[in-house]
Amino acid sequence: MKRHEQLEVTDVTGGRIIVLHDQFIGGEETDAFRTELVRAAKDKSPVVIVDMDDVPYVNSAFIGALISGNADVKRTGGTVVVARLTAQVDSVFRLTKLHKVVPIYTRLDVAFGDYGVSQTTETN
Repeated sequence: MKRHEQLEVTDVTGGRIIVLHDQFIGGEETDAFRTELVRAAKDKSPVVIVDMDDVPYVNSAFIGALISGNADVKRTGGTVVVARLTAQVDSVFRLTKLHKVVPIYTRLDVAFGDYGVSQTTETN
């Protein structure tokens, strides 16, 4: 399901996948991302995998949204993980020590396997 042009959100067996596109610099795209993490917490999604393969840049507003959303998801028993960071985004995550807060995966299939998430879309 698509709620914003820079985000694709899909419920799959065992969790939710959020695919991000383009830069996240504190505008409505970052607000939409934060809203999706809040929605995942309300839905008690066991794991949220954020695929960032197509994100060349993030700023502190995005980092804040991720930290806040991660806390919300954790409070409901879930986990947020990020996958396929570009080199620049990976550098930002490491400089801000975010890699100590949110697990980082280089491959989606490994993240899926570690958290028991299937690529099969859930039907409601």
